[in-house]
Amino acid sequence: MTTAAILMAEKPTYNELERKIKKLEKEALEKGLFLEEEKRLIGAISESIARVVERDWAELEIRKCRNKIEELIKHNYSIRLRS
Repeated sequence: MTTAAILMAEKPTYNELERKIKKLEKEALEKGLFLEEEKRLIGAISESIARVVERDWAELEIRKCRNKIEELIKHNYSIRLRS
């Protein structure tokens, strides 16, 4: 399983995702797998990805709420017409 798949499996919040990324970065630093410049680049990319993912999740939740509100309005309107 890739790191991205692990991070996305439970739909974490931005802060949880950031903590997981920082933990992975720390492990990579301790193992000496990357040069300092590469580490900064990986950190910047991972933060950008985390923001995009969180924004997508927020937009999905907004769409769900909007659909629910529209359903309630239609239902309420149809009840008023029957009365």
